[in-house]
Amino acid sequence: MADFKTQIQRCKTSDGDTSGATPPGRRPSLKSRPRATSKPFIAPLIHIACGVDAEWVTRVDAVTGKPYNQILSYQLTLDFRGQRVELIRYTRGKTRRHRITLERLLELGIRKAIKEGVLPDWPDRVTVFGHFLRADITAFNNFWPRKREFDGFGRTFTAASVRYDLDLGSEDSEVTPRQRSSGRRGSLTVWAGGRGGAARLVYVRYIDTMLLTPGRGSLESAANLIGTSKVPLPPGYQIDRMDLLLAGNRPAFEAYALQDARIALDYGLELQRLSDEIGLIRLPSSLAGFALAVARREIERTGLTLEKSFSFETLKKTLYSNITGRFRTATERQSLFSRQIFDEIAAMGYHGGRGESYAFGPAEPGTYYDLDLPAAYTSVMCLLRPLDYSRAFISRYKEDYTPDVMGVAQVRFSFPTGTLRPSLPVRDNGILLFPLEGVSVCTSPEIFAAVNQGAEVEILLGIVVPWASDVAIFENFTRRVQLHRHQAGKGSLRGQLWKEIGNSLYGKTAQGVRQKRVFDPRSGRMDTMSPSAITSPWFAAYITGFVRALLGEILAGVPGHRTVVSATTDGFLTDAPLQELELNGPLCEMFRGVRERVFGSADILEEKHRVAQPVPMRTRGVFTGAFLPGYP
Repeated sequence: MADFKTQIQRCKTSDGDTSGATPPGRRPSLKSRPRATSKPFIAPLIHIACGVDAEWVTRVDAVTGKPYNQILSYQLTLDFRGQRVELIRYTRGKTRRHRITLERLLELGIRKAIKEGVLPDWPDRVTVFGHFLRADITAFNNFWPRKREFDGFGRTFTAASVRYDLDLGSEDSEVTPRQRSSGRRGSLTVWAGGRGGAARLVYVRYIDTMLLTPGRGSLESAANLIGTSKVPLPPGYQIDRMDLLLAGNRPAFEAYALQDARIALDYGLELQRLSDEIGLIRLPSSLAGFALAVARREIERTGLTLEKSFSFETLKKTLYSNITGRFRTATERQSLFSRQIFDEIAAMGYHGGRGESYAFGPAEPGTYYDLDLPAAYTSVMCLLRPLDYSRAFISRYKEDYTPDVMGVAQVRFSFPTGTLRPSLPVRDNGILLFPLEGVSVCTSPEIFAAVNQGAEVEILLGIVVPWASDVAIFENFTRRVQLHRHQAGKGSLRGQLWKEIGNSLYGKTAQGVRQKRVFDPRSGRMDTMSPSAITSPWFAAYITGFVRALLGEILAGVPGHRTVVSATTDGFLTDAPLQELELNGPLCEMFRGVRERVFGSADILEEKHRVAQPVPMRTRGVFTGAFLPGYP
């Protein structure tokens, strides 16, 4: 009997552990006892993805004579955990008032999905994919009144209704769970229950798949990458007269229209899977966003932080929000004072890539080689280390400006008479010239290469910034990109995506270095492009300066009896075969060293293809010393 009482007094707690007997008179009351059901049940969020597209025909207003687009139909493909519904909504007239809102299209798709058992309930979040959203999203009736809820990016629109204003590179950065839950703005309201029914607040994010396609390719390019294709139009029909196809062959019209929405959705979901595999919290808005997110993680693996690597600090400010009518705390990044005072001269030394033509019209018949520096910018980025701006110094000694030194200087130079391809840049009205003599603001590798080429160089004023450590900031990132490219295979979707991710990181270091005006839909005005989280005038100047200098060193070694037709960024066109080129200069050896260490390859030039008789064309920004007085 005693054993029975003991068994009764022993019980299991709410977490499953067996407790001891409760002493008499000390049993807790029911009100104080924790209950397993005391916490409310929170249903998991329902997140759906949609592909949208619109078809239209351009007409001319009979009264004003101005062209306008008559929307013929809207297409939507909805996906939830691999199950899908599709629909086409036709307009009932030709004018703008016959267009529908995006809310209406989403509502129709969601209702259909619930009715067919694809969705268990109304979703909490919707991701809308479209290819070149600037064309499709403007086809909806209420876009223009709500255009300031959208973000402008790359001449298109992204990320409406959800925006995280947490750093200067917000459109491309990762978001923490706390930021994700607190950074929402007003969103689309999808009405459930018809007129007078309850409102379902759905948070919608827009992603333009064009920004996630290598080279910002077409929808056809995106389709090919995922192993599908657009539906061809029947013979006799053209894309600019889709109204004729609708009238003459509606099944073909629907097959064509729905396939465009499917491609956008399928491609977006493939990029979402890549984002999940990498471990990102959310899908970035662009491939450059992928690069920034991956680089952030790889930098932290070296023991560094973004703050230490790029010499900035994070500050909190209290700001008044015109939207909510309340004060809020905003976080922003600001360069350290020691960096700010030297950034201006670095920005002046940032020029971008070379672009020159040394011949005009048809070239002499023969075999010409299109030679290229493999992964030029990505390789040079592996030379970058954190900078110690507190130990920066002014130097007028050209011996201080070696290829492995971070330095920018204003120099007066003069190349020897007879120099065919001078290598110091001079910017004039936005055009980059390479004259025999002049005044240049350039980087250490360029000064070193010019001296080796025999130029007289006088340092007028220059700044040298020592390295703070020997930790290569971007080497882990480059290794990871190369590993994924190798695993994916050449020509595969993942391989091309990783290649684009690797190549796009340089652009984030240069974002905002030179003033560039972009349209901001939220403010309705042109504004200066903000820098990214890894913008650095010094790094941007060094990367491009080293490649210009390396190309100049190789061009200077082309035999005199050979012809160089043109040079562009990281390659040139010549009739000199590889074995005739001098590839053992100091800059070539530096480049070869980093290639061997990171890529496992000693090749510093690759032959892309051969041509029989190139015809170079005169373009803006293509000039050489041959056009200046004094050229022999």
